[in-house]
Amino acid sequence: MEIIKEIFLRRFPDLNETNLVDEVLKESQLIEVPAGQSLMEPHHTVKFIPLVLTGRVKVLRVTEEGEELFLYFLNPGDTCALTFSCGVNNNNSIVRAVAVDDAEVLAVPMRMMPLLMSEFKNWYRFVVNTFNHRYEELINTLDSVAFHKMDERLIDYLAKHLATSRTNELHLSHQQIAQELNTSREVISRLLKKMENDGMVELGRNRIVVLNLPEL
Repeated sequence: MEIIKEIFLRRFPDLNETNLVDEVLKESQLIEVPAGQSLMEPHHTVKFIPLVLTGRVKVLRVTEEGEELFLYFLNPGDTCALTFSCGVNNNNSIVRAVAVDDAEVLAVPMRMMPLLMSEFKNWYRFVVNTFNHRYEELINTLDSVAFHKMDERLIDYLAKHLATSRTNELHLSHQQIAQELNTSREVISRLLKKMENDGMVELGRNRIVVLNLPEL
């Protein structure tokens, strides 16, 4: 427990408030999520708030027809604002959350939200700041879909992966990218090939080495 507490305080220093850490750790469960495994699925009951301690988790919007749209990453020290709103209102999840790397997540039971919000100022600020940050990301995603061409969206997508990775070698298939950008594999393959010809990336089998992405 002391090791988990140490990691928790390192990842979430803003939650270091008297009794708050002990209260959260006492009721929460540490979940190990292997890379590729889903942490949350659409239409499922939101039972906990995921606090990411290690690894990365990507959050996707999924339509009734099964189409996906990449929204944002959860990195160590992050949580998903959408779980707050869904859980508090007893609504089912509207997103899919999948581990990109092997991840460790502290699952805070949703039933704790009223107590944490009313008793601990640092938790209240944490929730508000998370909402503000994710709201900006969702607006950026909406702007990207509405106003940017697919080549710009692809560059932005790769840049977000690169920003959360420790290497410039991204293990992504053309089909996966197409699904998460809600387009066809043929379009992504064509754009990636052009990017390779322009010296931006180097392509391999389910592998993209980022060399020089332009700023958007």
